[in-house]
Amino acid sequence: VTIDTRRQIRWPGSLHGKSGMKVTEFPLSRLDPDGSNSFDCLSEGIALSREGSVKVEMVVDDAIARFDDIVVDASKGDIIEIHEAGATFLILKGWARLVS
Repeated sequence: VTIDTRRQIRWPGSLHGKSGMKVTEFPLSRLDPDGSNSFDCLSEGIALSREGSVKVEMVVDDAIARFDDIVVDASKGDIIEIHEAGATFLILKGWARLVS
């Protein structure tokens, strides 16, 4: 997530409102996906808890997401258990809803 000086939600350390990921600063050299220390937003950008689990119901077909080593590959109607950070991402993207 990049810094947008017109939006307070894009300040480093804050959370991006549409993904729940942490706004992170890093050197330009880490953008090279083939580099030895490339930036991995789907693990380094996670700001919320990876502990515990939350049940969500998928509301879209063919949703694929990765959080650290966890890969979510689910379709509409599937109910999955995932950590809070993953559930927040899926819900904010409009891909899932919280199951009570």
